[in-house]
Amino acid sequence: QARWCPGKKNIIAGIRAFLNLISAQRKSYLAMKKADLTIKVGIAMNMTAFRPKNDSFCSRQLTRFFRWITNEFFINRVRNCLDFLGINFYSSYQVQCKKPFLSGKIADGLYQIVIENRHWNLPIYITENGLPDEDDVDRQKFIVDALSQLSRVIGDGTDLRGYFHWSLIDNFEWASGYSMKFGLHDINRHPRKSAEIYRKMILENRHR
Repeated sequence: QARWCPGKKNIIAGIRAFLNLISAQRKSYLAMKKADLTIKVGIAMNMTAFRPKNDSFCSRQLTRFFRWITNEFFINRVRNCLDFLGINFYSSYQVQCKKPFLSGKIADGLYQIVIENRHWNLPIYITENGLPDEDDVDRQKFIVDALSQLSRVIGDGTDLRGYFHWSLIDNFEWASGYSMKFGLHDINRHPRKSAEIYRKMILENRHR
């Protein structure tokens, strides 16, 4: 049984669903533009950063394949039906040509994923980015690090329009229920320390 809804594993059904998503994006874009040409239509897409673990030809080509199938294939087919690109970013991997093919993390993965998507020439929003941390220890450093990477992105001239931390309040996660604590506030709306750190960084940089 698959982890995500509807809990099925079927490659043919998966491909059909993927093609339907492409068709739905195109048709909904045209329908909304027909109703109001000023509407801005985009997507929020889960993306993963990949980087070769070594400089071998195989590792570099395998990295290119993972980037293409995970991050680029869908956008390539709906590029003309997008006014902006939303990126949901949670994971990064180093790639090698032996098991495990994917391992480790990339320290500046958020920076990398934004830079890799500049060539679409679309305004970019980070529509989701966060981590589950009930004790709120890792999240504090995570927020500072994420916003520092995005400051580099802006400094490099990227049209980055916004960042939305996931999430404001602990929520019901698709496959994990309430066990994963993503919130800047707990389920009773009590703020964690990371919420104050996030607030201060916003205030200190609001005029940049």
